[in-house]
Amino acid sequence: MSTEKSHYSLDEAAAILDSTPKDLIHLAGQEELILVVGVPDGIRFRTYDAHTDRTEMPALLEPEVLALSASQCQKIELNGKTEQSDFRAGYLIAPNGRLQRLMPSYGGRLYLDHGWAFWRTYRGPSVREIELTPERLFVVGDDVRRLLAAKVHPAIIAKPQKRQASIKAASAESLSTTDEPIDKQPVKKTFPVTQRKTAVEPASIAPS
Repeated sequence: MSTEKSHYSLDEAAAILDSTPKDLIHLAGQEELILVVGVPDGIRFRTYDAHTDRTEMPALLEPEVLALSASQCQKIELNGKTEQSDFRAGYLIAPNGRLQRLMPSYGGRLYLDHGWAFWRTYRGPSVREIELTPERLFVVGDDVRRLLAAKVHPAIIAKPQKRQASIKAASAESLSTTDEPIDKQPVKKTFPVTQRKTAVEPASIAPS
């Protein structure tokens, strides 16, 4: 199966990564990968600024694909689905099939260029939530390739890391045993004892 697509269904991504859709949703809830959903027909967008509680029409372009937040993925993991109308980021699908990230601040709306700006979904004049189910979700292709590379290479990288750890442990042990010469250790152990004996004898003679 080719791994050069811009996005994969959960089942495709799970097959490539030898995982399960539930595992991928869990990773998305931990912000280890990005899940997206296609925009249904009839849905339009307005930009919503939660900081000032203002809603405006979007600038020039509207996303074709929406990125899910970690909290939205967690709701899907716990409940099997969720319905949402606010999305922090979206994507355009370029002619070459690549995804181009599109933020709500697009078009020079600098006051929306912060973490509390959202794409809000509408149908006609009313807010319309989009149902998010595992069957409708996709994994961004770059994340699939990154996770696939991480799945292949750790077995090769882990061995040198283990060797380095064992070398560090061995060097630490050698330092602890070689910091003080062995022939001087008996002197350090016996010298304080002789001092204690000479210090005790005057104390025992003093009362008489």
